[in-house]
Amino acid sequence: MVTLPTLRLRPRRRRQSFTLVELLIVMVIIAILASLTLGGADYARKKAGRSRAQGEIEALSSALERYKIDNGIYPETEVIPIGGNGYVNDLDPEVTYLKNAETLFVALGGGKENFYADAPPTTPVYFEFRANMVSKNQTGLTHVTDPFGHPYGFTTESNAYFNTGFVDLWSTAGQNGQGSQTNVLQWTTNWKQ
Repeated sequence: MVTLPTLRLRPRRRRQSFTLVELLIVMVIIAILASLTLGGADYARKKAGRSRAQGEIEALSSALERYKIDNGIYPETEVIPIGGNGYVNDLDPEVTYLKNAETLFVALGGGKENFYADAPPTTPVYFEFRANMVSKNQTGLTHVTDPFGHPYGFTTESNAYFNTGFVDLWSTAGQNGQGSQTNVLQWTTNWKQ
């Protein structure tokens, strides 16, 4: 009689793989590391923007002083009303901030209303603006912007908060928008004369 060889069944090996719990733990660790990295990058970006705003305000203030020496006064702007609680209480921040930032650009940039126009300056140029310092509004007029994309706050009018005869130039780094209910203590930097 012929016997057939018997097949021995070997126990199957389990494939090496990750369990669902292990995968979830790895994903959580990656998410934590990503949030730490992005948080640090955002902090560095804001700090660099604040430093740039301080430098730009110093340069613009020097240009405003040269303007005053030549013209006897600072460029005239619209009044920015201030509430009694120390907050900027601007009813229409878009209009007032843009108009005053446009005035700043025209006065210091040689009388041009459009940064991108090829027209020669009509008045003395007190400040050479870079493209990343200006923006154009819907009507095509150029205004001076801070590193956060908001118009610089600028006023030469006297009012209850700033007192008589002051000129002020500031950046809020975009905190709570530019104007409406922006606490003056949150200003990144400002220059008062």
